[in-house]
Amino acid sequence: LQRPNLLNDLPALDSETLLTLMLRKEFPDLPESICQKIVPKVAEVRGDQLPWNRRQRRRILRARRVILHLYSGKDQKTWQQLEDPHTVVICVDRLINPKMDMMNDNLMLFLLKIAASGTLHAVIGGPPCRSVSACRYAEDDGPKPVRSEQEPYGFSTLTEQQRAWVEEDVALMFRMKLLYMTAEHYKPSWCKKIIFAMEQPQDPKEYRSAEDVKKFQFMSVWRTEAWKRFRTR
Repeated sequence: LQRPNLLNDLPALDSETLLTLMLRKEFPDLPESICQKIVPKVAEVRGDQLPWNRRQRRRILRARRVILHLYSGKDQKTWQQLEDPHTVVICVDRLINPKMDMMNDNLMLFLLKIAASGTLHAVIGGPPCRSVSACRYAEDDGPKPVRSEQEPYGFSTLTEQQRAWVEEDVALMFRMKLLYMTAEHYKPSWCKKIIFAMEQPQDPKEYRSAEDVKKFQFMSVWRTEAWKRFRTR
């Protein structure tokens, strides 16, 4: 797959098609409905839809290294201690600014352009885990399981509303992966490896009893085929 220089060419290309092809090549079993949620539908970034003003955006784009912390919570100061004259830390969370929504296509495209520039050197974060939590298997009146390792993108029996938020959870995780894939592809020669760290619940097989594991057949993101393929890249 030929991958043009995204930073320079995205505005002139059908970026949606290009990024969809990248995803399809790596994850051929990804449902079309989720793929559409992952890939931004905009070809140019609107500055008024971003959480940073022009001066802040200029500082981010001029940095030699960018560390991206997604779903970071409110605390930015702790992470920004990692900054130096050549490094900028970006914390992204709706708790900081409503425009810091990773389903915001303008935000996603801006972050993709940073990744394609070769300056994004670390992608870390903990995307929503509500749809894979072991708590869903508790035999009480709480929410029930909605995904499994056999149906990692949502049970076929889900209601329309359930499927919408399950697919959004999956899309948020894959948007993080897409940023990493782009950064890894465009990293400069002096950068050996892009740092990637994604937080998700521990595999229940590692801490629940064998009896519970057999009874509930807990899902773990870490054992799904798509994630296994991603970890080997």
